[in-house]
Amino acid sequence: MLFARATVFLLLAVQAAGNPVCVWNQAYQENYDADTYDEMLQGAQNCYTLVDPFNGEVATGVVSKIAALKENSNTVGCYISVGSCENWRPDFNDIKDYCVDQQWGEWAGEYFVYDIDGILPFMKQRIDSMADWGCDYVEFDNMDWCTDSQYRQEYGSTPGKEFPPQADCAQYNIDMCDYAHDQGLLCMAKNTGYASYPDDYAGGDIMDAATFESYKSDFNWWDDAHLQGFLNNNKLVIIVHYNAGSDPDRNNCEYILGKYQTRYRSTKLSFICESRQLKKYIHFDLEPATSNPTSKPSNLPSSSPSSCTGGGGLLIPLYVYLDVDSNKETCTSAEYHAIADSASNGTNVIAIVNPNTGPSYDSSDQKAAYDNCIAFLQENNVEVIGYVHTKLGYPNIYDYRPMVDIKSDINKWKNEYTVDGIFIDEVTNRWPSDVFDSKEKVLDTYTEIVDEVLNTHAYTRAVINPGGAYFEELMMPHYGNSKVISVVFELTVEQYVPSINDIECIDILWSKVQGSFSPGPWCPYVPNWDNVEPLQEAMGPLGITSAQSSVMIHNNNNMLFDEATVKEIINIGTNQGIGWYYVTDGGGWGEFASDGVFNAQSHELRCSPIVRTEAPVDPTEAPTEAPTEALTDSTSAPVDPTAAPVDPTAAPIDPTEAPVDPSFAPVYNLSPLDVFPNKLKTTRGVASTQPISVLQTNELTGTADNWYTYIELGEETGYYDTNEYKGVFFFEIPEDFNLAHFHSMSLTINYFGPGNDGWYVDTRWQFQIKRFNASMSKWQWITLGNSGSMQDWEWTTVIFPLPQEYAINGGLSGLVYNGQQVKVRVRTVEDNNDIADIDYLKLTFE
Repeated sequence: MLFARATVFLLLAVQAAGNPVCVWNQAYQENYDADTYDEMLQGAQNCYTLVDPFNGEVATGVVSKIAALKENSNTVGCYISVGSCENWRPDFNDIKDYCVDQQWGEWAGEYFVYDIDGILPFMKQRIDSMADWGCDYVEFDNMDWCTDSQYRQEYGSTPGKEFPPQADCAQYNIDMCDYAHDQGLLCMAKNTGYASYPDDYAGGDIMDAATFESYKSDFNWWDDAHLQGFLNNNKLVIIVHYNAGSDPDRNNCEYILGKYQTRYRSTKLSFICESRQLKKYIHFDLEPATSNPTSKPSNLPSSSPSSCTGGGGLLIPLYVYLDVDSNKETCTSAEYHAIADSASNGTNVIAIVNPNTGPSYDSSDQKAAYDNCIAFLQENNVEVIGYVHTKLGYPNIYDYRPMVDIKSDINKWKNEYTVDGIFIDEVTNRWPSDVFDSKEKVLDTYTEIVDEVLNTHAYTRAVINPGGAYFEELMMPHYGNSKVISVVFELTVEQYVPSINDIECIDILWSKVQGSFSPGPWCPYVPNWDNVEPLQEAMGPLGITSAQSSVMIHNNNNMLFDEATVKEIINIGTNQGIGWYYVTDGGGWGEFASDGVFNAQSHELRCSPIVRTEAPVDPTEAPTEAPTEALTDSTSAPVDPTAAPVDPTAAPIDPTEAPVDPSFAPVYNLSPLDVFPNKLKTTRGVASTQPISVLQTNELTGTADNWYTYIELGEETGYYDTNEYKGVFFFEIPEDFNLAHFHSMSLTINYFGPGNDGWYVDTRWQFQIKRFNASMSKWQWITLGNSGSMQDWEWTTVIFPLPQEYAINGGLSGLVYNGQQVKVRVRTVEDNNDIADIDYLKLTFE
């Protein structure tokens, strides 16, 4: 054992140096064959090599085979599943009684643990064997099984075989790691975060290293802080990425590695990647890191003083003239007071102040006027950021400002004002000048400026303004970090919604050959030829979230528009991933919006009041896929201030609430209560654009095809070529009805797509409803049924009842969000190569 302990000390010294290692993996495969032992023996030098010592080719002659790997200066990790019983393991008959009876749907022959006290001695026996065989690490797979609320619901709720409390599961992992340390082994966490978050803590911070698995459709699905914690503590971090594509600009292994290195601002990540082109793992022999990580987790919360959970609101270029004489003693500006009123009434507001194309001022009185008005805004919950320009010669720009001048302005804002952040203007868009600019210069320059704002000066906000489509790589280091916002559109109202001038998007393009995008921030661009699609793909829950995207719209051509136009602008933007807005009917930023236009956007973006109960709001969509749903647009729906107060006994508000078309009149009948959807929000894949009202009539049978009477759900070739679909239908419950008075619920659907053809039962399409579980203080998705109940490629009407256990004793009230809405999710549970059509969708309460 002395040799093993010496190995541990050596490995800890290597880890402390913060060096990445090459990685080889014989223990498990995802889509293609794993590395073979012979390949590792020939190719792995000074690498981390993961093996399965209990089964397969390494199990025979395990001591000599591990020793041979270590002769090549490799570190050997040995695989163990601590959260499940696998029926191919030699000790399965000894441990199976400590696992549930229901097989895990994702892996045949595997069953989750429920009796941790009973199984722990057998896990320790495995660790003893690993120590005797010469392993260096124990890699703890499935150590997070107990933190997954959907797994607890589907597999761990059988009476007598319930999953243990989460804290007990975490202690079980800690006990095994402590035991491994006693045997001279290190512990490798698997898909488990470092941070001690109450909802998903599994003992990760006790571990010596961590492996995270990501997928072509789930890049960086975990919370950034989980991985960052290991980096910050100089612990080995390995990322295993599956099913990478071949496009060097979008999805191949090198591209994915670069995205992770950029996101975490670190070269300390170790990386192995499964290529679907080569159908095998690609190994990366990375250079040692040159410095220790200094970056903070990139998912820091918004600095907005408002209690809004959504991360969005008004981002106002407050460039109106500020009269010195009337404001040098106290702030009297009407525009400043309008903004303060908006924030005081519950709208997140960021105001950009700009005394003199930056922080300079002409007189002490002017400085006093700005100081007074900045303080006034901040006292009224407005976040204030200072303007900094970055180019020379506007409007005929010919070069960058010297970096020393840019940093001097940032420093001046810090030292002479009390602003909360910096607005970085004149950022180059996707089409840099051939004379003085390039993509490389853009990325280098603005990465340095943002770093100066956030890290050197510790501001709480950095807003970059390209004014249009930009290089998505600018935001890659900040994916999910709401402290950093980008302005993706700064043009006129008719370039956003051309219908205001009785034209369409295609009518304003330089070429009509490629068609056009729909109204919104992409309207001015030619599809394919203007190459804005990579940025579109990057804007979403896995990348640049709605809380990080803004549009600023002015009215250079004096078009007449009103409050309805403002609502249309915001609705369009919300559906395209925009969270921050400002619309003025004036001719530019020097003209503040009229009262009606300003009040309309302030009202539309106002935060819903949050109802607090003893159960906290769950900000995630589904923990099994979290955080892919955790990062979806969560902008709250606008609230009518004249509406009746919300029932304080209702379930907590779901922060993923989507705005509802106010013109929609819900259709329902009395006794029983039938409710039809009034909105569909697609978060993965695409949905056809037929109006939601087509789902109120059940009219298609057999193989009939009337495109105008159904909605088609399907795939798209998007980020990492995902073929997955996920969308949520919203149902508005009439105000006069309390679901606690009903005793059952069912979902009726008329469906056309893959299903049961008599030979094969295709269950890829799944139908779920969201419910608040009071005992666990969490929102959960409850599966009602799947496409296996449907005829294959024939219209089939099926009724899926909600299990009665969720309906008794007033339990149906747990389905309601904001007192009015119920959510039904339609999704694929595997890569989907087939669409699904829905002709009819109805909730029935009885």
